[in-house]
Amino acid sequence: MKLDAVQEKLLDLFIKQELLICALYKHFARRYHEHKTYWSGMAIEEFRHAALLKRIADTDSLNKFKFVQGELRTINLTSSVEYIEGIISEFKCNKKLPITHAVSVALQIEKGLWERKVFQYFVGDSDDVVKVLHSLDQEIGVHIQNLDNFGFQFLEKKH
Repeated sequence: MKLDAVQEKLLDLFIKQELLICALYKHFARRYHEHKTYWSGMAIEEFRHAALLKRIADTDSLNKFKFVQGELRTINLTSSVEYIEGIISEFKCNKKLPITHAVSVALQIEKGLWERKVFQYFVGDSDDVVKVLHSLDQEIGVHIQNLDNFGFQFLEKKH
């Protein structure tokens, strides 16, 4: 099953979304110097997600990578991409946003991906593809837990 034009557009938007999250986390790494290592690590993981999706789609000569559209629509992903672009712009324009706001925004984005089960829209007919997709799905949960743990230190400082 070859991806049709709508599915290719959705895949492109998924990849763009991951790259925008990567860009946001890189911006956080530059903005919050004392936490550069943390945000840089998160950015690397988001870039890897985009690269894995692109690699699977580009090297799928046997059509083992499929995409189940389900309830997902281009407008939903376009809206998500525009939202993340707006967040990046907000942080670039407002130099006074505290790191707690950055953590909150990152959690909101990651939880949104988790709740929408974004990587479950992709399926594979080979063990390698299935393994990569399962890994990507699980990593969103790991990101949420990491962000919760990272953000907890700022709550402790307030009390």
